[in-house]
Amino acid sequence: MAVSSFIDMFRRGLGPAESSQAAYEPNKGKLQSRMADVIQRTFDLGFTSFGGPPVHFRTLHRRFVSDAGRRVPWVDEQTYQELFAISQALPGPGSTKMLFCITMIHAGFLPAVVAFFLWTLPGAIGMFGLVLGVAKLDQNLPTIVYAFLSGLNASTVGIIALAAVQLAEKSIQDKVTRILVIFGGSAGLCYQAIWYFPILILIGGCTTAVWDLIAQPYITKLRDKLRQRRSNSSGDAEAGIDHVGVQLNLPNQSLALQRRRILAGSTQEPQVDLPQLRRSDSSTIIPDSPSTLVGSDSNQPMDTHSHSLHMKWGILIIVLFFASFVAILVVREGMEKPMLDLDLFSNLYLAGTVIFGGGPVVIPLLREYVVGPGWVSPRDFLIGLALIQAFPGPNFNFAVYLGGLAVASMHSPTILGSAMAFVAIYIPGMALAVGFQSCWSVLRKYPLTTSCLRGMNSAAVGLVFTAVYRLWEIGYLSANASQGQSLGMEPFWVVVAAITYAENAWFRVPPAIAIAIGGILGLCCTSNTVNMGRLHSKGKGISASAIPYSRTAPAWLKTTPDQVVDHICKMAKKGATPSQIGVVLRDSHGIAQVKVVTGNKILRILKSNGLAPEIPEDLYMLIRKAVAVRKHLERNRKDKDSKFRLILIESRIHRLSRYYKSVGVLPPTWRYESATASTMVA
Repeated sequence: MAVSSFIDMFRRGLGPAESSQAAYEPNKGKLQSRMADVIQRTFDLGFTSFGGPPVHFRTLHRRFVSDAGRRVPWVDEQTYQELFAISQALPGPGSTKMLFCITMIHAGFLPAVVAFFLWTLPGAIGMFGLVLGVAKLDQNLPTIVYAFLSGLNASTVGIIALAAVQLAEKSIQDKVTRILVIFGGSAGLCYQAIWYFPILILIGGCTTAVWDLIAQPYITKLRDKLRQRRSNSSGDAEAGIDHVGVQLNLPNQSLALQRRRILAGSTQEPQVDLPQLRRSDSSTIIPDSPSTLVGSDSNQPMDTHSHSLHMKWGILIIVLFFASFVAILVVREGMEKPMLDLDLFSNLYLAGTVIFGGGPVVIPLLREYVVGPGWVSPRDFLIGLALIQAFPGPNFNFAVYLGGLAVASMHSPTILGSAMAFVAIYIPGMALAVGFQSCWSVLRKYPLTTSCLRGMNSAAVGLVFTAVYRLWEIGYLSANASQGQSLGMEPFWVVVAAITYAENAWFRVPPAIAIAIGGILGLCCTSNTVNMGRLHSKGKGISASAIPYSRTAPAWLKTTPDQVVDHICKMAKKGATPSQIGVVLRDSHGIAQVKVVTGNKILRILKSNGLAPEIPEDLYMLIRKAVAVRKHLERNRKDKDSKFRLILIESRIHRLSRYYKSVGVLPPTWRYESATASTMVA
């Protein structure tokens, strides 16, 4: 009761902003009045908009179009559908662009910016709070936590799979778009790179442009010519039959029936000037009245130009955006070792530019742009993925979470990374939406524009299916595999994903509740998961030494800690590895464990003296082995067993390097390349 009274008091404090406004009329009052109107209508959306883009679009339609009984509608159905087409066809957050464009048409640019922050900031602040909590988690979590997160991930896969199906049903308009959806999903599975997804989307746009403007008209003309030839031959046959019918005195009724059948297949129609026709409610075609042809007052299009930018400003915004996009990429490529801040900003800027399809696409594809370089561990990514659905607002706020974790791994201020990610992920879509909205009335007259956007949207929808598969392959978390493994390893997670899909698709369960149910099901499976992972009964097959563990140096050892440290540093300067140093100390000096004598392990002693190896020893040995096998293959090219062994060794190198980058041992920009591997171990 107190909350509702507070909201009513807040609305009364804003004043009667919309009482004097007519339906579908823009607010042309002072800036203060327009601000009050926008805040009164949108202040609660950032806290109550759960469920992702499908639910968001339905909420915006009810709030600004169809809910005329309680509020004055801002835009009509036709304008809403056009804005929906723009927001879906352009990259970036679809529902956020939709709200911004509606508010800009009604109240202007500055009120639209206020609505944007009211819509995005609550969820972004929540994700930043999640960053502060996740950054303090231990590397190993309890088993029950892994089971809960695996259940959330499995249910999230079900939600995104449903979103992929729904987006595909909306984007498929003909066989060409159906093929492009299949093409986008299949090609996205075969290869992954930062530049690869934009190329696939561009191919989709070019395909529909060529089909709609060149191939389809040519095929249509060819079919018309073939039909015309058939109709001409049918007309000659009809004339012959008519002549024979006169000679044989055939019945007139059957002859007339035969003529009707022949003429029914003809494609040629007489050229007769007729009034324009329209279809009535009874599905009969009746002529339009003069008033209908001219347009009545009730069908007049609403005013969408009072607060919109001039076309030249829209073009300038688009040009400046693409110029900034190219400049950022050129600066990053021009630097030999780009800073993490610039690298992160450019990757998220690229993601905001090429991600079509809104929220269902951005979460999975951000993994390629942030987790791939090693800035965020797969475990932390999956934790955020499991919890983002429980936050209100757009799913693009997930970038705030990833940006904060990325800079936290480099000991930089977390809020700086989150703010930078917020700007980078939202600016591309919002800039393009504002620019294209001012130009849309002109661009939609050109078939090339709509054709390209149709194909780009279809290819982007196909990438959602790719994202579903990639999330499926990393969704299962356990104590032994915190980096993620396939959910298909346990049939129970398949059941959880299927249940979530059915709940949301057929029983209208909200996504947040469906994902929470998945987490509860994961908790129920905790004990079963532990038992299924055990290969023997509890307490069997376990071996341990019966000698008591000593944490102090033996009394007979006369070597002092300083002497041990000196031995370690001398051997390291001669090129000995930490394991070789340990063997020498054990066999020659009787020091079984260096930590017992000095209080530190060999590697920590080397780090404190600036002698630690640049590459961890286990990774270094794997690279040496790969170099040796590759040299062997240069001399023995037909050794298939060694080729297979090289593949396994390099896969271990990649897996181990990802781990060391996630824990900060290796820099995020470190990469293993077979061409330069020999220089690493020289």
